[in-house]
Amino acid sequence: MNDKLVKYRSPDAQRIDEALARIRGEIIPSCPGSLAPAQQSAVDLPRFCAVHGKPYGSRYVWMGDRWRYARPIAVTEAMYQSQYAESEKCEVPGDDIGEEKCGLCGATGYGSVLCGSCHREVCYGLTVWNVFRCCCGHEGKMQSTARNHTGIVPRLTGW
Repeated sequence: MNDKLVKYRSPDAQRIDEALARIRGEIIPSCPGSLAPAQQSAVDLPRFCAVHGKPYGSRYVWMGDRWRYARPIAVTEAMYQSQYAESEKCEVPGDDIGEEKCGLCGATGYGSVLCGSCHREVCYGLTVWNVFRCCCGHEGKMQSTARNHTGIVPRLTGW
């Protein structure tokens, strides 16, 4: 009888392990279209909650061929100081932007809405059909335009 145990690993588990290895720095891809030479595997895109008027982030993870949405990030003062101060910027192509969830109000939508007044990227929390309201009070019709999103490369200790 063989005393070695062989565990079955699903393909999904393998992909998760690879993503975690990249985040820990074991595999370091370059940031495509970077504004600075970012050598990280995650980028946080700054967002504002339209309902609460507070910031949060949308974390995207590099999956070898493109950026994929991972989860919302609550941005606190302590987190900003530890992960974002003096960080590099990275550009995520518009084609890689996925359906996101607001970290504060829970609204979901494809990417974010760019306010024409305050120029913030806001969530879909105050959106009805194709009309949105920003946390600054501005209202307007949403226009579908493909654009790249600039984010911050966090100093990751794990996600």
